[in-house]
Amino acid sequence: MAAKMGLLGVSAQRQTVLLSLLRRRTSAGPVAVDVGRRFMSTPAKKPAARFVSDVVLNKYKHIEPDFGFNGLGYLVYRRTYSRIKPAPDSTTAVAAEADTLAGGTDASPPPTQQQQQEQQQQQQQQQQLQQQQAEPENEEWWETVARVVEGTFSMQKRWYDERKLGFNMKVARRRAERMYERMFDMKFLPPGRGLWAMGTEMTEGENKLHAALNNCGFVSTEHMFEEEPHAKSMPFTFLMDASMLGVGVGFDVKGAEGGVTTRMGVQRKKPILVQGARAGGTRVSKIFVIPDSREGWVESVELLLDAYFDGRTDPTFDYRLIRKAGEPIKRFGGKSSGPEPLMILHAGIRRVLGALRGQHLTQTAIVDLMNLIGKCVVAGNVRRTAEIAIGPASSSEFMDLKNYGKNPHRVTYGWTSNNSIFCDPGMDFGPACDRLRGNGEPGFVWLHNMQRYGRMGDPPNDKDHRARGGNPCLEQTLESFELCCLVETFPHRHDSLADYLETLECAYLYAKTVTLGETHWPHVNRVMLRNRRIGCSMSGIAQFISSRGINELKEWCDTGYGAIQKMDEQFSDEFAVPRSIKTTSIKPSGTVSLLAGATAGMHYPISSTHGGTHGGVDKRKSSLCMCGQSDVRGGERHTSSRTKGLHPQHLAHRARHRHAGVDCELPSRIYIYIGAAS
Repeated sequence: MAAKMGLLGVSAQRQTVLLSLLRRRTSAGPVAVDVGRRFMSTPAKKPAARFVSDVVLNKYKHIEPDFGFNGLGYLVYRRTYSRIKPAPDSTTAVAAEADTLAGGTDASPPPTQQQQQEQQQQQQQQQQLQQQQAEPENEEWWETVARVVEGTFSMQKRWYDERKLGFNMKVARRRAERMYERMFDMKFLPPGRGLWAMGTEMTEGENKLHAALNNCGFVSTEHMFEEEPHAKSMPFTFLMDASMLGVGVGFDVKGAEGGVTTRMGVQRKKPILVQGARAGGTRVSKIFVIPDSREGWVESVELLLDAYFDGRTDPTFDYRLIRKAGEPIKRFGGKSSGPEPLMILHAGIRRVLGALRGQHLTQTAIVDLMNLIGKCVVAGNVRRTAEIAIGPASSSEFMDLKNYGKNPHRVTYGWTSNNSIFCDPGMDFGPACDRLRGNGEPGFVWLHNMQRYGRMGDPPNDKDHRARGGNPCLEQTLESFELCCLVETFPHRHDSLADYLETLECAYLYAKTVTLGETHWPHVNRVMLRNRRIGCSMSGIAQFISSRGINELKEWCDTGYGAIQKMDEQFSDEFAVPRSIKTTSIKPSGTVSLLAGATAGMHYPISSTHGGTHGGVDKRKSSLCMCGQSDVRGGERHTSSRTKGLHPQHLAHRARHRHAGVDCELPSRIYIYIGAAS
């Protein structure tokens, strides 16, 4: 045997591996080597349940997906959501080679010259195959859809199995294949976080990070008045942790106010005092070696904030374990930025809170800290961050945060949040509008509407009386420490209302399934177990209106809303969970709508041309204008300036069009929230 292996040119080290594989025994008996059939097998773990059949996958793998906007959708998919496929198991390659070597016995005659040539060709083919397998390969669309659908129904199965609810595999497979088909055709799509994370090691591994499947969250700095460990630092570390998972987070500045009512109904009269970190002095400061992980970064910020808020010793950080810039981030994806962004954040925290030693915490300091964290996350990972800061309408300090003439120190990080104010009916909007004319901010938030109403066309129901704010685009109301999953449907890609209602069931089922995943934050779990908040959304509304009209859209919205309420009753009973406090919203969408060739949310294109100069050449391209006016009005072209030539209702689009946090489908029933981001 050894001589034969030598003829095959196998190294001694390789021989040892192969022989050990051939001789290995398991609890079920020895490895079987069928010399005649050139076959080897080993007892394997029971494979995970498959929900989408090979018949469906083989059908769709040969169908070209209908990506939108003349190839832009596919480009965005490949850049943003197509993951590198896991490398094949090295044992498979070793077993294949051992399979080749197992073709004879010690008594076999030496191979002929022709057999040696055939064996050499097989070796070359095997080497080429191994090289191809070593090169990273990205998913194609049919594979991404399969990963997401399999992950979705795996979550459902775990939920049923852990609670002994009785999982019906036949029904689940039927639903999974229907979801696969409608997602492949882009009649609905999960949020970008779901396209990226669902069905990966992040959600299927030992430490399941289900929080990464949610679009957005909110945290109130009112929590800083609670009597619990790390209460003062928790709003900041929660935002950082969530942002590093791709969750956009809103926050308020109530931590800078006195007389705040806590969950226990206790009135805190004194604003928070920044005691300042103590120097180590003669004592050696404790050195914190920062782990090379998301948790390590967040813990370092917690230690530093606690030191300044509670007067503890200023920690000394050791960054040596953080991987160098450019190295891959295995689980989440992307490349490392190195330790520099975290070092800059630590320095920024020391600067902001060091200047307030012995003074009360300010609104500016709260927003500064949150914005510095956001800047660190943008630099330190592949995710973009999204924040919204909401403050009182009576505060000139808050409304001037984006006035970089008054706050020049904020110019390098103030861009990381939209800034908005809580409004009341009858208030004086003059001061806010003066600033809005300057830079598009602040936006207006009507918290009392968000708390009292679902759809604005329906009577008030006060279901959301605990709501404290909303997500960064404010299409969804949220309690403090609450997350929400928003899923998009594309009505313009449907032939009929009946077709659309079938899609709504798949979209709803995906979002409701995400609520079954527990997070690693107890405060979040406490809220989400009670609310099960989701948001079934629409994109491409402008295209639908242009082709079918506003009246048909209203019919689809009303009928769809009623259908979702019935679905929520049915599936909540099946999952043995509460009904969702809210089920729908119109989100402005990000890059997901580009995949389907849909205008984002209810947005309309705002100009017939966009242009500029490139290399001295004027580049102007036409674009679809669905504002109800033709491309040329009275012989005058729409201009590409920020305001000139645009319809009045489009002026605020120069930065961003955002919607109020109310649960609604009908554009006529949406309380439009117009604000802007710098």
